Amino acid sequence: MDEDNQDVTSYYDLEFVSKDMIYTPRDLTFKVRDESKIYDGLPLLASDYDVTNGNFVDEGTVLVLEYTGSQTAVGKSISSIKNDIKPVVKFGDIDVTPLYNLSNIDGELTVQLREITITSNNATKVYDGTPLFEKNFTYDESELVPGDKIVVTNYPSITQVFESNELNALDYAIYDKDGVDVTSNYK
Repeated sequence: MDEDNQDVTSYYDLEFVSKDMIYTPRDLTFKVRDESKIYDGLPLLASDYDVTNGNFVDEGTVLVLEYTGSQTAVGKSISSIKNDIKPVVKFGDIDVTPLYNLSNIDGELTVQLREITITSNNATKVYDGTPLFEKNFTYDESELVPGDKIVVTNYPSITQVFESNELNALDYAIYDKDGVDVTSNYK
């Protein structure tokens, strides 16, 4: 159009050149969330993630993952995403994974010692030449994982009056419902 609003296209030899329009996927880094708990006899599993670099374009976009890693006994281990199942980015029911360049960081699972107080009972008797010992003890049942039990493995005994200042220090073990020694998970 010219200044008089007349079509002047026929006065020109026009050539249109197409150019590619390219977008690159958005970088997004996520970390498997670190999880921790006090020993309870059950496996600790990864269950969530945090985005540490980048963001989703649309609110309501989610990352669908399957996690690996499990920690039951006191200690630490790595939690990550399953290698054989690729993460999927979903916006509602639509797979928008190609719009994102995904990278991930492993997380850590930590199970901490469970506190328990075991108190041995006192014992006294008049000297009669036979050993004095006391294997009984008390504890708060809420401090023990349900199904676990305490077994006294060794206890002191005294026979002579001059040994009478002996502490009743019991040796014990804690076993789970399957008979596995889980003492190292308690403090």
